[in-house]
Amino acid sequence: HITSVVEALSFTVVLMVASIPLAIEIVTTTTLALGSKELSKHGAIVTRLSAIEDMAGMAILCSDKTGTLTLNKMELQPECPVYCKDETQYSLLRYAAMATKWKEPPKDALDTLTLGAADLKSLDTIDQLQHMPFDPVIKRTESTLRDRLTGQVFKTTKGAPHVIIRLISSSYHTHSNH
Repeated sequence: HITSVVEALSFTVVLMVASIPLAIEIVTTTTLALGSKELSKHGAIVTRLSAIEDMAGMAILCSDKTGTLTLNKMELQPECPVYCKDETQYSLLRYAAMATKWKEPPKDALDTLTLGAADLKSLDTIDQLQHMPFDPVIKRTESTLRDRLTGQVFKTTKGAPHVIIRLISSSYHTHSNH
């Protein structure tokens, strides 16, 4: 029997895994890394290699990240926890709107919710100098703005809570060390 190079290589890998227990970890990690690379070609973001292995064992995955599957719309909760003195749900919605392209139609469900709830008229004196659209890798969007009344230039961002907390923490530590 003539075997192909691929079959011979596959047989060699099986023998290595069977004969050397340490090789199992190397082969598994290599296989998962190759799978991660292949998934990234399709737009998937793999943050942990073990997630690929977890996904392989699933038969059904149900996700309702935005609530659009169950309600067909997103809603603001009446209670809004605010952790900064002098900030309110009103001011947070304004900041969130400033982190979008508020003069253009919404790009997604979150922008639709934000721009529908924020007082956009109050942003008439705000100029958007730069805008970074939502990036799924860093999980946030950001705008650099200028208030025409005061001349103040500032940034506002919106994104995943753990990302915003990390930004606030690093900003706090940077400013407290100076």
